[in-house]
This record gives sequence, C-alpha cells and structure tokens, in this order.
Amino acid sequence: MSTLYLVRHGQASFGKEDYDQLSPLGYEQAQITGQYLSKVTAPSIFISGTLKRQRQTLNEVKKGFSETVLQSARFLEFKEFNEFDHKNILEVVYPDIRIKHKTMLERLTTCEQSFNDFQVMYKAALEKWVNNDGCFAESFEQFNQRIAQGLKQIKSLSMQGDIILVSSAGPISTCMQYGCELAADAAFWLCEEMINTGISALRLNDQNDARLSYFNNFQHLVFADSEVTYR
Repeated sequence: MSTLYLVRHGQASFGKEDYDQLSPLGYEQAQITGQYLSKVTAPSIFISGTLKRQRQTLNEVKKGFSETVLQSARFLEFKEFNEFDHKNILEVVYPDIRIKHKTMLERLTTCEQSFNDFQVMYKAALEKWVNNDGCFAESFEQFNQRIAQGLKQIKSLSMQGDIILVSSAGPISTCMQYGCELAADAAFWLCEEMINTGISALRLNDQNDARLSYFNNFQHLVFADSEVTYR
C-alpha cells in the first residue's frame, strides 16, 4: 500500500495580471511544506501539473528532501492536474468582464468591498459551470474526466512507493470523490476550504482503490508561524 500526498500550490499572485506566479509568501509556504513532508515520507515519485505556480511549488518542496531521496526519485508532470480555466468561466458568464478586468484586478487587493463582490460573482459563475449552464471551453464533466484520467495514471505508478503530487484546489478536491465516495459536485465544492500548501492524502491499495487518509492539513504552516491563506 502506498500513499498519494496531494499538495495545493503556495499562495499565487491573486489580484495581479499574472496570477500564475507564486508570491514571496507562496515560496515560503512551499519550503515549509517540503521540510514537513520529508519527515513523514520518502517518496519515489514527485509529480506536478504544468502550470507555473504548480511547478514552482514542487521545486521548493523538493528542497526539503535529502539528496539520497531526490537522486532515486522520478519527476513527472501531468497536465491532467492543471486547474480549471477560471478566466474562461468568468468570461462566459459575464461577457463584459474583459473590459472591467484590469480595473477589477487593481481593486481586489486594496478594497474589501471589491473583493467581496468578486467572490459573489466568482461563486455564481462556478455554479453555472458545475451545472453546465453555458458554453465553456472545458465543461465540468470534461474536467472531472480529465482528473479521473490523471488519477488512473497515478494509480498505475503507486506500486513503486509513495507519491507527492502538487496541483490546485479544483483537481485535489475532485480527487476526494474517489476517496470519500462523494458525488462529483459535492467533492468539487471542497475547493472553497483548501489552504495554500494544504496537504491531503489518499491511501492506494493493491486493488488500486483510493481511500481518504486526511484532507487539507495545514498544521505545518501553523507550527512554522507562517501565514495561512486561501488564495
């Protein structure tokens, strides 16, 4: 039996033109996560999605492990674990958001009301996406199929030992449906609770069944006196 550790990326650049970039705090969170994980596992495989923030997080996590572990491990990238396209979802639901986008970004991190308004809009857009209410570049069903395919590939590797996967809140939450026997939409909404570099774990047995060990652990950040963030 092996364990799949699912790590959400560190804090990204929320409110900036390029969200797909770790903030200074995000780098710190990832380093702390690597130091913690090195005390509980010696993984044979490290995996990330192909998004910049996912790759950057994994690079920092790796620094916590010994050269012995790193030299014997494999390093892979699975695009199946990239996050859903939130910009496309917002633009489908709110067609005029492209015009307002730059001004909105500038105000999100400086104005609490703007942030709260955006949160309401964002959740409403996601609800439409989950309910297939719109012509999206990738439907919710296609997103789920993509994650299922990625998890299938990981299960085929699980006999080699523990695996660390760095991904995003959407894919990690979606994986929970297989560990908890949740409906796809119910599992997806767990993403709202996910902490940056929060760690979840699935136990994979010889029959390739996934069972939840724990979800969204962030005590490594608390004990390190690091800031706990959701975005």
